[in-house]
Parts: sequence; structure tokens; C-alpha cells
Amino acid sequence: MKLIRRPAPSADTSVARGRVTDSAGNSVPDVVVEPIGLNVGELSTYGTVPGLDPLAVTNANGEFQISYLGSSSAMLVEIEGRGYAPQFVKLPTGPSRTGVVVSEGATIRGTLTANGKPVGNAEVGLFPKNRGMYFGDLTIRGDPYKEERVGTAADGSFLISNVPQPVTWLLYGKMSSMPEGEGTEPVVIKTSENGQFLDHVRLAAEPAHIVAGKVILSDGRAIAEGMRVTLGANNLWDTQTVGLSRDGTFQIGNVPDGDYCLRPSIRGYKTKGVARSNCDVPVKVTGGAPGVSRSPSTRVNLGHKRSSR
Repeated sequence: MKLIRRPAPSADTSVARGRVTDSAGNSVPDVVVEPIGLNVGELSTYGTVPGLDPLAVTNANGEFQISYLGSSSAMLVEIEGRGYAPQFVKLPTGPSRTGVVVSEGATIRGTLTANGKPVGNAEVGLFPKNRGMYFGDLTIRGDPYKEERVGTAADGSFLISNVPQPVTWLLYGKMSSMPEGEGTEPVVIKTSENGQFLDHVRLAAEPAHIVAGKVILSDGRAIAEGMRVTLGANNLWDTQTVGLSRDGTFQIGNVPDGDYCLRPSIRGYKTKGVARSNCDVPVKVTGGAPGVSRSPSTRVNLGHKRSSR
């Protein structure tokens, strides 16, 4: 492998500099700094930006810098270090180094049960109730934190540390990891201050539903082997993916009450009349005794692919 030297930034307006310390003023090394977006002129750009460093790691003095092969007035970064709660910081570009103080955050400890018995070797998820979005001038509305996932011990206990605050969270058992026929509705958890310890949180599984349906191809062909359909919760970061049979039928279990989106993934096809970014088939699972929730058939049209030359 041959590495090519990356061009150096041409001016201080291309570099955001910072130093990460703890609450006592001690330098924090090995903190990962990931750029989320930057201001270019009067516009805010998010995601992967050509010429922008993909990440930086603090040195022994807690120092870091993010470079951009262009001119920018500010950058929005996510700061995340082992033993500390992640946070978002807007950094101005220039020769000065901005101080960033990290904290340990809150801790959540609880137990996952089903029928009054502990559920071990399952997975618990924690996701912001108010999902965050990015706007102009690198502003944030809501809480754009990633999902936190931990496993349960044999006694059903779990521990989630370094939780950001103040944030309102949804705590839930991941569908694919739950005992057959069981599922959890999300529990609301509020973290309010650094060092907060939320103990004895109870997450109880109840009998859940099965979402069953059929994918129909517009040309009447059978479904090819290896094709799949994914069911995702609308307000959580929780999905299940199952294979489709040759006749397009499927069943997805362990589905609690809630609003979901079905997305078939079939090579060469796309869902009829649905934009790529929207939900293919909305599914509402609610009320009554646990059982089978029949989703409407999903009709898809043949998608023509352009050949690349």
C-alpha cells in the first residue's frame, strides 16, 4: 500500500483547534473528535465533506485539530472519550485553541424481565425521545445522540454508563434479542445532571405480536433467493430483518405495540409510488391480545439500473 501525502490547509481559517480537559482541568488524551458539519460562507454543510478530516484524536495534552482544504468559519464536532459522556461542540476556526470540558454523565442500572423472570443474554437499547436534527449555522434541535446498546447479564441486569444529560430517553429491549413471542414497550428515562445514578429501572417484556405479509412483484415473478424485508420502529433505533420466501411471504415476531415501517430489499426492484427516503409500507401494531398483525401486500415495480461506463 502506498500512502499519498495529504495537502496541508492553506490558512488558519481552515483549521479548528481544541483542548479537552476533565472537570478538574486535567488533560484527556485519546478522545475521538468527529466533525459533523462546517460553515462554508453563509451555508452549513453536514455529512461527508471532501477535504474535511474524517476525525482526530487528542494527544497527551488533550489537544486536537480538524483541518479543511478550504475556508470555513466554524465546525460542529462530536467529542467522545472512554469514560466520558459524548457531547457536541461548535468550534470556531483560527489560530486559537478552544477549551472543551468533558464529564462522566449519568448512569442507568436496571433489570430486564419477562413473565417475572430475568432475561439474560438480551440486548437493551437507549435512544433519545426527541431525535435531533441539524440546521443552519451549525445549530441543533433535539438530541442527535447515537443509540446506546448493552447486553444483559444472566440475572437480567444491565448497566449503561456515561449517558449524556440533560436528555429524555427511551429504554427498550431490542426486538431481535428478546425471547420468542416477547417484546418491550419503551420506558421513558430522564437524565438531568452529571453524576446522576438511576437505579432499579424495570424493563418488563410482555407478549408481543407477529407482523406477517406478502411482497408482490409487479411482473408476477417469484422472489429471488436471498431477498429480505426490514421492519423498523418509527421512534426507536430498532429493526428486524428477515428473508422472503419465493412467494414473497414473511413473518416477523417479537413486535410490541407501536408504529413501524416495512422496507423490502429486492434486487432490481423498487416500491411502487414511494420515494426512496419515505416509508415503503407503514404498519401500526396496537391493542388487543398478542397475535398476528397482517400487513398490506407490498407491490413493487421493476427498477431500471443505468450501466456505468
